Amino acid sequence: QRTSETDEEGLLEPPTQEMPLPALSWFTSLPWDRLRSSAATDTFVQVPRRLEYAFSEALGAALKLIVNGEGDNRIAGWKAFLLLPWLLLKKPDKSEEGESCNSLLTERLDRFWQGDVASLHKEQLAESVQTRRSKTSSQQGSVKQRAKRVRTLVRAGETGRAIRSVHDSQPLKATPEIVQAVRDIFPQMGAQVNDEDDDIEMGDSEPVDEAGLHELLMSALRRLPRLSGVGPLGVRNEHIMVVANSTEHAADLATALTALAVGKAPLEVTSFLRGGLVKPL
Repeated sequence: QRTSETDEEGLLEPPTQEMPLPALSWFTSLPWDRLRSSAATDTFVQVPRRLEYAFSEALGAALKLIVNGEGDNRIAGWKAFLLLPWLLLKKPDKSEEGESCNSLLTERLDRFWQGDVASLHKEQLAESVQTRRSKTSSQQGSVKQRAKRVRTLVRAGETGRAIRSVHDSQPLKATPEIVQAVRDIFPQMGAQVNDEDDDIEMGDSEPVDEAGLHELLMSALRRLPRLSGVGPLGVRNEHIMVVANSTEHAADLATALTALAVGKAPLEVTSFLRGGLVKPL
């Protein structure tokens, strides 16, 4: 198993050969909306030190496809890279005795390399849905308890979660009337474009120094602020820093992010990252 071999210090040994991305066909067929709905719960902040190498290898397999793959394979690499932090580091709703980030990540990494990604994703998603339902039906804490939670979240940099903890507003059900009301608030950009706009001449853009940007990103990735809030896909700076500090995959990470920065990433990827879920309260 990928996570079972360790050296004398308990750290994972380097692999003897480059590992391909498991469950490639599953990632290829995964709809983008399912990807966004997956990451709706919290993730562990820190990757255990002894598992940093194994974690970076998993994301590295996705990055290899992003950098070297073509067509659907490259898209699958992006999906895997965006989903894996949540899939591998999602916090359980209720921790059982003996469960920890170390034990959970070890088990999930083994299942990932064995190709058991579909089942793992299904289990994680079902638990996330159950967690949201239990939170909706549970009684809110006292004012004092809520204030204490807000202070704790703010100190940890979890400002978004702190704001959500202040009030009890729940998302409305997505009835046809509600969906139409939201669409009326956010009309499609295409409906606002006039035919006369086709005659507008755009100025020549300056060439981008991709090599310089690559080096800038490599430097910035190693200086990301710690204990920042979780991103919309469950990704934290600490997760990215593990890969950025990896000698094997840091360059691929910077290459992938450079492609995003200069507009060379696939349109499906940039459209997904620019979008979001709108939930009326």
